[in-house]
Amino acid sequence: MSEMNGPWKNLEQDLNGFGLKLTSRLQLATLQNAELVRKVLVKHLQNQDLSWKPLNPEYLASKKRRHLSTATLIATSQLMQSITTELAGDRLSAFVGVLRSGKRKDGEPPVLIAEIHEFGSHARNITARPLFRPTFKEVQPDVERGYKKAIRETLENTGH
Repeated sequence: MSEMNGPWKNLEQDLNGFGLKLTSRLQLATLQNAELVRKVLVKHLQNQDLSWKPLNPEYLASKKRRHLSTATLIATSQLMQSITTELAGDRLSAFVGVLRSGKRKDGEPPVLIAEIHEFGSHARNITARPLFRPTFKEVQPDVERGYKKAIRETLENTGH
């Protein structure tokens, strides 16, 4: 049997609690990433910068007559206000979007509006104007960087 030389006791101490520290940092990164995605979704709605097809002229005129916003995907601010984040029980994954349980003032769930806009509706003659898919693709590198940073910081803070 060979004898181990070196600072093994220090290594043992460094590794003690490593899993808890890593989990804690990853949970924080999940929360931060979810909020980042939510903010970018709202910003795209506010800035109208995702190259959506113009609104149907008849629908646009109808929005004007009803004193609604003429912005794409916004009649009122209800859809924008419905975008939320929800952490899973382990706090290592998150939902970012419009909850199925949400209700608009008229009782309709805003998730249906979000779905129709995201994918379009041939039956209702509504053109797809994706918000969520392009935003998720856009922020993916930032989300990955957030997780890598959490791992790197945990590793860097392990040790003496």
